[in-house]
Amino acid sequence: MDENGVIFSWDAVLALIPLFVVIMAIFNVNYSALEDQNQDIRLSHMAEDSINAMASSRQNNGLSLLETISNTLLEHNNDGTGIKEAKKIATPFLDKTLQGVNYRLTEENQINKTITASADFKGAENVEVSSRSYGGYIFKLWVWE
Repeated sequence: MDENGVIFSWDAVLALIPLFVVIMAIFNVNYSALEDQNQDIRLSHMAEDSINAMASSRQNNGLSLLETISNTLLEHNNDGTGIKEAKKIATPFLDKTLQGVNYRLTEENQINKTITASADFKGAENVEVSSRSYGGYIFKLWVWE
């Protein structure tokens, strides 16, 4: 009689082994693919929100940041001085808004140059871009980590 109890107990332990294997498989799932998607979405939202804020927030002069940058470039005939002045306008806002991530603001239609950047763009991965136009200028904000 005692031997039957040992056999039934051993049988129960063996039956639980597949259950433990399934539980371990579930807990060892690789979630890095999901984290990468969330990272892309987060960066995309940051780029979109920042360029929208530049287009809509009004400064002391009543103009949006993009309006001010466009007017500055236009006043200086899109030359190097205008780009430097536009950089002075955009950099403080972007540094404050995009803390912890790298960015690059470019104008793509008339001058096709970088206005300001927080880091070197070469070798950047997981880059998200958002764009807005104003006054014949097309601004692109590139965001990456």
